[in-house]
Amino acid sequence: MGRATSSQRYCHRFNQAVEPSSYCPISHPTKSSDFFSSHVRSLYIRGGHPPIMWRSINGVLKACQKVQKLGLIFLWVDDSLRDDDAWREMRPQMLSLPMMLFKPTHRHFHSKFSAEQPSIFANITHLELIVDNTGPESWSWSSLADLKTLTHLCFSTLSIVDPECLEVAREHIATATPFFPHSLVVCVLAIQYARLDWRLQKVLKDGRWNIDDRVVVALTESYYDRRRGNEGEWIQKEMVRRQEPYRELGSGCPWESMISFWDRAERKIAERRQAQSGE
Repeated sequence: MGRATSSQRYCHRFNQAVEPSSYCPISHPTKSSDFFSSHVRSLYIRGGHPPIMWRSINGVLKACQKVQKLGLIFLWVDDSLRDDDAWREMRPQMLSLPMMLFKPTHRHFHSKFSAEQPSIFANITHLELIVDNTGPESWSWSSLADLKTLTHLCFSTLSIVDPECLEVAREHIATATPFFPHSLVVCVLAIQYARLDWRLQKVLKDGRWNIDDRVVVALTESYYDRRRGNEGEWIQKEMVRRQEPYRELGSGCPWESMISFWDRAERKIAERRQAQSGE
């Protein structure tokens, strides 16, 4: 085993600290009331949880308002996580959230969700949105241009059995592209799960959704590595590899893996541009 990084050790200490408190509010007998808000800078929660756990997650969010990196990765969410109080002071720089988490009134990127509620996107640089079946017409994509600090944008699919999620993600990108902020370096369509019979080459070669050269497709390692023949060569040329979701948690904190993933996407864009300039 290699030596743990400081971020890994801190995540482990934080996990130990919150484990005794299964229900909100989050507290610890040896810590001050603002300890978690003052010290916790990254938070990542992934997977399915029984209903009794949603209140606990809500309590963790309320206790950790100063996080700079926040990831909540779920296939469904409880209404308790839509509580504005859980997000009131959060201004992370790196953010991964399911799109279903946002109330219809909050599906925009303006500086405020409402007169009383500043936007969680105010300081965002890296944003990953987990796509559900909510189409682009329900979001104000024109407001994406308001995110002056956004450099990395990702639409991720977590659907295991239905390619409809992939189609919805493509529609979001097609709608959002005209409003990419000038600061944006890369936009990724991350296909987290895919079946070999989806004929991805045919689906993804439809050029209506990726007209901007900052758009890149990412595939999980298992799919990326299994493709052979003409499609395999096309995938290696056009796409980047991303770890399976469960492997991203292998180190305890997935942020280093995610940063490596973003770096690969940036290199792919550079490779494309270099190839085009040489033609």
